[in-house]
Amino acid sequence: MKKTFITLAILLFAKTLMSVELHWKAAPLEYDMIMTAAVYIDNEEQQNELLELGVFLGDVVKGSALPKLSPITNKYLYYINVYSEELTASMTFKLYNHETEEEMVLDCSQVLDFVSEEDYGDDIIPYIINFTTPIPAVTFIGNGSWSETSNWRGSALPTADDDVFIDGDATITNGSNITVKSLAINSGKSLTIDNGGILTVTETVTNTDYDALIINEGGQIVQSNDNVAATFKKTIVVPSNVWGEPDKTGWQFVSSPVTKSATADFIPINDDYDLYKYDGTQELQWINYKNSDDFEESFTSGIGYLVSYQTQAQASFKGNLNPNSFFEFAIDSYSSDNVLANFYLLGNPFTFEIDWELADYRRIEDGFATLNSSTGSYIYNVEGLIKVGEGFMVCTTRSGAYLEYDNSAKSRREKNDYINITASNVDGSDNLIIRFDENEEADGFVKLENFNDKIANIYVKSNDNNYAIFNYNEETTELPLYFDAKEMGTYTLSFDIKGNYENLYLIDKMTGEKMNLLIENEYSFIANSNDNPERFIIKMDNNQQITDNSHFAYVSGEELIINAEGSIQIIDMMGRVVYSNDVTNDNNRIDVRDFNSAAYIIRVINENGINVQKIIL
Repeated sequence: MKKTFITLAILLFAKTLMSVELHWKAAPLEYDMIMTAAVYIDNEEQQNELLELGVFLGDVVKGSALPKLSPITNKYLYYINVYSEELTASMTFKLYNHETEEEMVLDCSQVLDFVSEEDYGDDIIPYIINFTTPIPAVTFIGNGSWSETSNWRGSALPTADDDVFIDGDATITNGSNITVKSLAINSGKSLTIDNGGILTVTETVTNTDYDALIINEGGQIVQSNDNVAATFKKTIVVPSNVWGEPDKTGWQFVSSPVTKSATADFIPINDDYDLYKYDGTQELQWINYKNSDDFEESFTSGIGYLVSYQTQAQASFKGNLNPNSFFEFAIDSYSSDNVLANFYLLGNPFTFEIDWELADYRRIEDGFATLNSSTGSYIYNVEGLIKVGEGFMVCTTRSGAYLEYDNSAKSRREKNDYINITASNVDGSDNLIIRFDENEEADGFVKLENFNDKIANIYVKSNDNNYAIFNYNEETTELPLYFDAKEMGTYTLSFDIKGNYENLYLIDKMTGEKMNLLIENEYSFIANSNDNPERFIIKMDNNQQITDNSHFAYVSGEELIINAEGSIQIIDMMGRVVYSNDVTNDNNRIDVRDFNSAAYIIRVINENGINVQKIIL
């Protein structure tokens, strides 16, 4: 005989959720029984009035209820009528969360033996139903390297198709390139991606603790969902000189690869610092965080910043990962009168390196500049990667410029031939890129002033501008190179040649030396800050006449004879002037018996210009 489970106590005291409709609905059948139950998840009793309990025979619901407050124990209990077509049956349990509107993914090995007209449990001693969070097969349970099999449950590394759970402190080390389907970091656990480590998650990452996902500089993560908390740690190169003196090193461009990272958190607590943003339209282009009222409270995605710390060697950006592979950079002005207004200090907005060849741009010079923090010089590039947390300069050439980046795109342009020339000495290096294409000469990337004013400049000139990147027509046969030494010393030109050339020569107009750049790629020489900067020529046509200074000095016994008039200098290979005097026809012999046996540069300056000759004494 059926009986209906209604008691006076429930009618008077139980709380009913009239606004929530049951997810599962069981049809009354011939046989029934009554169950008063309490639900536990992972050994914790549930007191959530939005958790619906369902009783199933196979996949068919045989009873369901939302919890009601017991007037006896003041706890939420489930009062369920369970129905069956048979006198005996083995039934299972499920939970549905009305707050998330999802069936909960939980394990429950418990089986209910159906007995018609039986009472299971009461308010004092309810029938206990235990659910547990499923333990995933692919779980990191150790402490250390992701690539160590002993750190994984079952001693098997995850594959690209696996859902991965981090239940330890894992590290993706240098050289590891990992791909997984999904990733979840359990509470109190962590994942660190070290320099040289890469993690790609094809579906979702679950993490709400900033300190649980750490990306060290040089590490990368590629993912595509919102609300993934992380911390990016950036190495800060401190100045080599004393803080407070004119700072030539220790400056670097940074950018935040996470959103809403507070600028205040980037400031050292105990040491001095400088933090700038760039606005070329202002009279003072560098705007200091220390004295600017309108400096942003959070780092702006896609914007680069200039920073220097007195001693602190690391800074942290805390925020959420950018979930997109596409980004449009903010470029909104151009000035034909103010060159500095056409530069923009941008930043990599992602937690993965971006490839310049995937950038889509208009009216922007094809190239970018980064900053060498160790030497205080700019590095100019026409291809290559922009690292995570790195800022970079671009230069607009017209109004209406834009720059977009899509990591899923393919390269939009062909590579042109180019020559990258680097001029270096003990203080650092500067570089120039000469590019060749089918078009006529176009605008280039104007040379920026290095932070370190001791570094010599190598450049080309056009329309009174000095260029670090410049485009030449493929028919060009002679390229004038300008070299500006800041102080006397020995310098080296290095040539990185991309493309095929029939002839390529470097001519030093001061010494008359000619070097085949298709055979040799370095040229060392002595220069002075007073030298004429129009010193070098690159020739691409071997049939052209090469300008060469005639020999004007030779050794006779213990004397050096000068066949020219003017002011003479003898310079050793360290760049030191070891002799200086005026020479006339009556006084053209120099006693060199006390000179060390070595190579020297002989320089004569007169009304006809400067003649230079190398000689061995």
